[in-house]
Amino acid sequence: MKTTKLFLLLAMMFLLSPNYAVPSKTYTKTQVDSIVAVEVQQQLDQAVMVEVQKQLAVKNAEIELLVEKSSQDKLGAYITEQNNQLTRQNTFVTIILAVFGLIIPLLMNRQYEKRLDAIATQNEKRIDDSLSLYKDKLNEIAKRNEDKISEDIAKKTSDLNTQTTTLNENIKKHDETIKKSLEQQEKMKAEIEGVRGKVEKLAEDAEKSKDEARKAEQAAKASELFSKAYNEKDVDKQIELYTEVLKISPDYAGAYNNRGIAYYEKGDYDKAIEDYNQAIKADPNDSDAYNNRGNAYSEKGDQDKAIEDFDEAIRIKPDYAGLYYNRGIAYYKKGDYDKAIKDYNEAIKISPDNVGAYNNLGVVYISKEDYKNAMESINQAIRIKYDDAGAYYNRGILYTHEEDYNNAIGDLKRAIKWDANYENSKLGLQIVQKLQTIKSLLEENNLAEAHEKVMEAMEIAKQTDDKDWIKIVGRKIKEIENLQKQSKP
Repeated sequence: MKTTKLFLLLAMMFLLSPNYAVPSKTYTKTQVDSIVAVEVQQQLDQAVMVEVQKQLAVKNAEIELLVEKSSQDKLGAYITEQNNQLTRQNTFVTIILAVFGLIIPLLMNRQYEKRLDAIATQNEKRIDDSLSLYKDKLNEIAKRNEDKISEDIAKKTSDLNTQTTTLNENIKKHDETIKKSLEQQEKMKAEIEGVRGKVEKLAEDAEKSKDEARKAEQAAKASELFSKAYNEKDVDKQIELYTEVLKISPDYAGAYNNRGIAYYEKGDYDKAIEDYNQAIKADPNDSDAYNNRGNAYSEKGDQDKAIEDFDEAIRIKPDYAGLYYNRGIAYYKKGDYDKAIKDYNEAIKISPDNVGAYNNLGVVYISKEDYKNAMESINQAIRIKYDDAGAYYNRGILYTHEEDYNNAIGDLKRAIKWDANYENSKLGLQIVQKLQTIKSLLEENNLAEAHEKVMEAMEIAKQTDDKDWIKIVGRKIKEIENLQKQSKP
C-alpha cells in the first residue's frame, strides 16, 4: 500500500509539474496526445522501477537475516509467502498502469485543450498567410505564363495559317494535276475502247463475212442442185437431187415441197405427205405445202384432211384460184357437189380464164345430170383453150350421156390428138364405138348381140378410173335387159 500511494503521488506530481511544457515545434492534436502519453509512460515506468528496486533490496536484506536465523524449512515457507505477496503487488501495479494508460490522456486533453485551440488558431493564421502568399505568387506566375502562352499560340497560329494556305495551294495544284491526268486517262480509255470496238467489229465482220461467204457458197451449190432437180424430167433423179439439196440446206422448205411433188407423181403419197410436213415445219406459212399435202390426202381418199389443208392454204393465200379449184375437187370426190360448184365458181371469179375450173364445173354438172349447165361450162373451157384435151374428153362423156355418139367420138378423138397418153380417152372412144354399134343392133331388135356388145363395153369401162363410163354402160345394160324381158312371151 505504501508503494502504491507513493506511485500515485509521483504520477500526480509529474502531471502538475510546471517544468512540463509543449515543445516549440508545431504538432497536431493527435501528435501531441501521443507524445505526452509516451513521455508520461516512460517517467511512470522509471519511478516504478526505482520503487521496485528499493523494495527488493529491503526484502533481500530481510531474507539474509532470516537465512541466518531460521532453518531451511522456515526459509522456504517464508520465500513462498514473500513471492506470493510480490506477485500480488506486481498484479496491482499492472492494473494501476493500465488504468493510468486510459485516464492520463483524458486528463491531458482537458488541461491542454485551450492551449491546443490557441496553437490551431495560430497554425490556421500561418497557413492562411502562407496560402495568400502562395496564391499571389501563383497568380503572378500564371499571368507570366498566360502572356507567354498567348504569344506562343499567336505565333503558332500564324505559322499554322501560313502552312495551311501553302498546303491548300499545293492540294489545289495537285487536284488540278490529278484532274488533268484523269481527263487524259479517260480520253485515252475512250480512244482505246474505240479502237478495240473497231477491231472487234472488223473481226466480227470478217467472221460474219466468212460465215456469209460459206453460207453463200452452200446456198449457191444448193440453188444449182435445186435448179437442176427442177428441170430434171426423171422423177427418181429429181428425188436424188432434192435429197442432195437438203443435205446442204436441211431447212430448205422448197426442196421438201418439190421432193414431195416427185413422190406424189410416183404415187408414193405417204412419203409425199412426210416431205410436205417437213416443208410446213420449216415454213408454217407455206401455202403451197398445205395445198400439195391436201392433194396427197385427196388421192389417198381422205377428203376431210384434204379439205382441212386447203382451208389452211386459203387462209394464208385467199386470192389464189388454184386452192379453190383443188378444194372443189375434194368436195366433188366427197359427193358434196354444191360446195364443189361454189369453189369452182370462186376460182373462176379470181381467174376468169381458168380452163380447169370451167372443165371441172362441167363435170360436177354432169354428175348432177344437169347437162345444159355442164355443156355451157365445158364449151367455155374449150373457147378459152381450144386444144385442152380434158375439155374435149369431158364433152365427149357429156355427148355420150345424151347418146350423141357421133359428136362424142369426134371429141374423144380430139382429146387423143391433144393428149395421146391419156388412156381414158382411148378407152372412152372404144366404149362409145361399142355403144354406137349397140344402138344399131337395138334398132334391128337384135337384143342378144346388143347385150353381148354392152357387156364388152362394161369390161372396157372397168379399165378406166372414171365412174361416168361405168354409169353410162350400166344404164345401157339395164335398158337392154328390160327390152329382153319385154320381148319374152
